[in-house]
Amino acid sequence: MTGQYESLIGGRRNTALREAIQQGALNFTYKGHPCWKDPFDLALYSMLLWREKPRTIIEIGSAFGGSALWFRDQQVAFGINPCMVMSIDVNPPSTTIPGLAFLQGDAHDLGKTIPPQWLASEKNMTWNPDGYIRRIR
Repeated sequence: MTGQYESLIGGRRNTALREAIQQGALNFTYKGHPCWKDPFDLALYSMLLWREKPRTIIEIGSAFGGSALWFRDQQVAFGINPCMVMSIDVNPPSTTIPGLAFLQGDAHDLGKTIPPQWLASEKNMTWNPDGYIRRIR
């Protein structure tokens, strides 16, 4: 980080704050499902969903399904209808949640999981690669 924000959470003196935020994200659950989002993620995703109102969200990295459930509930709360969340993981959760599709797939080869003709037909879509990004760090 650079500039005026360096003093807010950057530098050695704020290591504990950054670690506390990370621990909070790792311990956060939504409706009993681990979610792995921090308050900043939730605020930014809420603003994005409200502005874009996507009918379809594709999440890469399901983990336990908590964030997919949160995305679906946000779509419903914002009056986005019809709506769907498709969550893709090498080992997707075995839980069944209405309005969610948990698919087995590899982020390195999404073409095998999501047919190109389906992607071409969807006009309103948001990608959430957060789970994938967290896994490769």
